[in-house]
Amino acid sequence: MLAVNRDDDVAAVYIPSVTEEAVAEATALPFGRLLVFSNRPDTVNELLTAAGKQCDSRAVGKEINAGQAGAI
Repeated sequence: MLAVNRDDDVAAVYIPSVTEEAVAEATALPFGRLLVFSNRPDTVNELLTAAGKQCDSRAVGKEINAGQAGAI
């Protein structure tokens, strides 16, 4: 899954399984900043940062729960 905001050069990405291939694909995206949701946010952040990407990496389960807590 990929959501893009071209005005801000940022993309939101869901990585369902953190693999070398998935990280390589995220690294290859033509955006300066990535908002990444995965089950291993610390690992993703370390790998993408090492590859030169600005990355805000979040735990997908935590974000889903937080969103549901705010639902009416």
